[in-house]
Amino acid sequence: MLKLLDTGWIAHKYGKWRWAHYALAAVFLFVFGLAIANFLTIPAKISPGADTSLAGWTFVVFGGLSLLVLIYSIWLSYTDEVHGTYIDVAERYRTHGW
Repeated sequence: MLKLLDTGWIAHKYGKWRWAHYALAAVFLFVFGLAIANFLTIPAKISPGADTSLAGWTFVVFGGLSLLVLIYSIWLSYTDEVHGTYIDVAERYRTHGW
């Protein structure tokens, strides 16, 4: 997941398809948040009076993060297809290493 922060490396290695990695990360965040939220609802299934607000907020936070990453991947897809920004980012990574 930390490799996603190195956009120059991703642009150098995958070109204009770098947006797909961010979209997959968004799906992973959503599924991970859903799994944690379902895990946190186990006490409510055992005793009906248990509080499940933590599970709801966990799902909202992970869902929000996945939505932000998905929006970023859509923006990357647009800028790479229309403007070819991945070329500049990959060239900067090749010459400067960042």
